[in-house]
Amino acid sequence: MGALAHVVEVDGRRIAGGEKGPLTRQLQQAYRDHIMATATALPATPTTNTK
Repeated sequence: MGALAHVVEVDGRRIAGGEKGPLTRQLQQAYRDHIMATATALPATPTTNTK
């Protein structure tokens, strides 16, 4: 998930056992849902024949 990442360690100290919490999971799902609902498909890229 590129737009929202959970933090598992700060200054060598683990946070919440290194696991993402429920709020982070909720935010990531909301972001994913938004992107899927509003994204524009990219046009297909033609393949190049290299023979």
